[in-house]
Amino acid sequence: MMRPLNGVIAALTLLPAVVLGSGHIYLPIRIAIATFFIASYGYIINDLFDFRADKVNKPERPFPSRKLSAWEGINAALLCLVLSAVALAGSDIAIWLFFAAFAAGLFLYSFKISALLVVANFWVATLCSSAFLLGGLITQASPVRQGMLIAAGALTFLYHLGREIIKDIEDVEGDRVAGRRTIAIVWGAGVARCNAATAFGLLVVTSYISYFACGLSTIYLLLISLAVNLPIVLIFAGLVFRKREGNIKRASIALKLVMIPALVALTVAGVG
Repeated sequence: MMRPLNGVIAALTLLPAVVLGSGHIYLPIRIAIATFFIASYGYIINDLFDFRADKVNKPERPFPSRKLSAWEGINAALLCLVLSAVALAGSDIAIWLFFAAFAAGLFLYSFKISALLVVANFWVATLCSSAFLLGGLITQASPVRQGMLIAAGALTFLYHLGREIIKDIEDVEGDRVAGRRTIAIVWGAGVARCNAATAFGLLVVTSYISYFACGLSTIYLLLISLAVNLPIVLIFAGLVFRKREGNIKRASIALKLVMIPALVALTVAGVG
């Protein structure tokens, strides 16, 4: 229900955000803990509102399988909000406002926006890329560092935009039952694949523009080329040339794994 691994990844996203903003390797533990719990809150709320879709797409999840009741989910979500607030004790007002807006954004997505064509994908991508705004708030980044954070935010936005479209192809049956209007439902899986490929193509191009524009290191260039961009190209080549059942799910998992070297590359980019 809480997806702890995803919560840990969300918390660790703060590392490159803070390094890019400051030039030093450190992780603000309390804010990372707050991030873990606010992400957990978002996953629980999403599962509560996704009940109809998950009965088709993911029947083994706690709510459609009746392992947990809706009230237990609501209580768990509220507890995650409280724990996030406790972890933020003593933080600046700007950080409090960021987390309040983020919590509201997660709720709005699950309550209404997830059903909106294209808007849902952009909403999730914006929420995920906002980690670099948080990094700027934590470090009070200089103008040069702000440029690096903007570049990282753009890369993260494009990554999550493309992956959300791929996930929509995977979840089309349940989304149709839930009355959602995704690209895969309205315009078809082929158009959705093209849109996802466009997003990831822009990500690859932006990664090299960022290298030259921000004067990033050669190590970043090697990491982003070999550990991020090359796997992305291979994943989409597999989708184009091997249109087999199950390929979309494998592509979604592979794209999730690509996030790890991407975070490493962005951390390396910020050092110094």
